[in-house]
Amino acid sequence: MGGFQSEIPRFVQAKGACSAKCSAPVADGAKPGTMHSVNETTQLNLDGRRFAMVSSTASRVDPDAPTRFDYREEDGVIWGGYEGDTVLHGRFVGVRRQDEIELSYVHLTMDGESPVAGRSTSRIELLPDGRLRLVEEFTFDGDDTPQVSVCEELPA
Repeated sequence: MGGFQSEIPRFVQAKGACSAKCSAPVADGAKPGTMHSVNETTQLNLDGRRFAMVSSTASRVDPDAPTRFDYREEDGVIWGGYEGDTVLHGRFVGVRRQDEIELSYVHLTMDGESPVAGRSTSRIELLPDGRLRLVEEFTFDGDDTPQVSVCEELPA
């Protein structure tokens, strides 16, 4: 996977712009509301956070009913579920190391055909308003075509 990683920079918001829910360090000397490179030691807990897909190279995203993801995390272990848009029901499990997530997933599409499975690596980014963005590079089992999706944290 990792083929896109060098093309997409890592970001963190400027000092003083982080919400109370965010525990990430921010760049010294940066202007609030701007994006800056993420410190590799950033610790971002995903437990209880919800995300919605905003774009994907694998399919068109319905902006009125996007796939939504519910994340759980404990001691760097990630798990959760997702549904919506083209997904009837999905599950994922993996690990988080600083601002990177590696996971495996499986879901059933709305047409009820065979389950779809794969692996992904996501990079965690901070948006200017303090919410998180996940930039995911993924492949489907049996298809090595690299794909990219972007999910953004839903407001609390």
